[in-house]
Amino acid sequence: MFLQGSLLLLGFTCFLALFQAAVGIECGPGEKVSLRRDKCEPCPPKQYRPKQGDYVECLNCVECKNSREVAPCTSIANTKCECWEGFSQLPGSKEVCRCNKGSGIEPLGNGENTCKPCPNGTFSNRFNGICQPWSKCDHNGIMVPGTNSFDVICQTTPKNAVTKVSALTSTPHPAIVTHQTSANASTMASTRTATTKKLVSTGTTKQMQLQHCKSSLGLFYSLWLLRKKVKKVNLAALKSLSSLNTKYGRQPVQSG
Repeated sequence: MFLQGSLLLLGFTCFLALFQAAVGIECGPGEKVSLRRDKCEPCPPKQYRPKQGDYVECLNCVECKNSREVAPCTSIANTKCECWEGFSQLPGSKEVCRCNKGSGIEPLGNGENTCKPCPNGTFSNRFNGICQPWSKCDHNGIMVPGTNSFDVICQTTPKNAVTKVSALTSTPHPAIVTHQTSANASTMASTRTATTKKLVSTGTTKQMQLQHCKSSLGLFYSLWLLRKKVKKVNLAALKSLSSLNTKYGRQPVQSG
């Protein structure tokens, strides 16, 4: 009787384990499902699971960056952080903070930093950067003024060179020179056009003369061949007549 009861209990336990493995089990917050999916296990250190489920892994606790820890990580909750002074939360993250462009990081000496806007004459064009002085343009002058997030852009041409060019372009003489230059350019263009037409005309005439010569030579050659054939025919006819005269006792015909 005892043996039968033990076997029945063992069979029920195995059936329950197989059923849980087949359909899965759920574990509470701070726990995860074992690899065999037959029991719940607590989350390892520096990991957490905030709600119930059939998860086989726990989440990693985050470390506060550019921020201070206000609540440590537990098996059921992530670390809680608070941004240092001047820093702002990274979009999509409550634990990571950053110092924006236009501001620079300054150490406080207690392991923390502060983020302050760059003063006039300095800039920071990247996140979590430091304020740097604007570039010096020396004698060239400034083309684009600087801001707290962008450096100064200097001119590539000295100021005095720009002034000289401006003074020259303000006089009326360049307009006359430009007019004369335009007229000269027009005359040169007309001359080039006429010359081009003349060359084209000359070239066309030469081609026509050459074609005419070729046609004439071809005609003369054809006439020469025709004359040669006619002469052969005449000689053959004379020979035939001579043969007939000889046969019938007549005087042979002289070929002329």
